Amino acid sequence: MVDAPATAAIVTAQLLAMAAAVVLDLWLTGGFGLVLPVVVSGLVGAMAMMFVGSRRAGWPTRPETWRVAWWSAAAHWAAGAAAYAALYFSDPTGYAFGPAGLLLAAPVLGLLPGGAALVLTMCAGDGVRTALEVTDPTI
Repeated sequence: MVDAPATAAIVTAQLLAMAAAVVLDLWLTGGFGLVLPVVVSGLVGAMAMMFVGSRRAGWPTRPETWRVAWWSAAAHWAAGAAAYAALYFSDPTGYAFGPAGLLLAAPVLGLLPGGAALVLTMCAGDGVRTALEVTDPTI
């Protein structure tokens, strides 16, 4: 069963939490790192999956966990690439390459949050499946 609203809600919650962590880190320290936003995204993903799973019997199945994780990875990859491009355009003099190099650098560096989101969302989904004792139907 494809559950698009739940997937969209979980991924949106992750992205909003990641943005909030970056804003809070910028406000408190004047800079931000990769670790705090990624950890916050993983924790919020687990909480959102637990919220949805506690209201729907048999959710999330293994295929649904994979689906949510891949959508999360794609969204975090795009957000990471856009954030890197925004950092570049805020001060292009700090980089050794020009705008043409950004076309390669931004998507490649966007793989960092995308890959982390994939792994953490899968871990969150497996944790929720274990906590809610969800078993996949056997054939």
